[in-house]
Amino acid sequence: MVDADLFEQCQQIMQARGEAGSRRAASNSDYQLTGLIICPECGCKYIGTSATGKRRGYRYYTRFSRARYGKAGCAAHRIDADLVDEAVTQALIDFYGRTDLIADTITAERSWSPKMPSATAKSSRLSADRSPLPRRRSTAT
Repeated sequence: MVDADLFEQCQQIMQARGEAGSRRAASNSDYQLTGLIICPECGCKYIGTSATGKRRGYRYYTRFSRARYGKAGCAAHRIDADLVDEAVTQALIDFYGRTDLIADTITAERSWSPKMPSATAKSSRLSADRSPLPRRRSTAT
């Protein structure tokens, strides 16, 4: 439990720092793939970053460690967020637009599943195969 004075101090600090936490959005990121892309060189996750050029702003996915610590450590480059987001969106549209592929997969799974022994049958077979273990002799003297 927190005493009333400490609670009030925390409330004042939070109010001084900005809007109330209850009014903040859960995630206001424009980078839908943040944390989902993994660097093949070092295994770090990519996060959304932006840069402002002379004529416009640029969106990138950048390794978390590069965004925080700079270029040292891994040679992987930034990824153009607009191109990747568009490619992933198009791949999802293409996949989910192929209802025949999804229906064929479901049909194949249903026809394959009955051929597999059920969990109950496997358990019964394992129980029948189980023989009693020999008792250990006591080593105490």
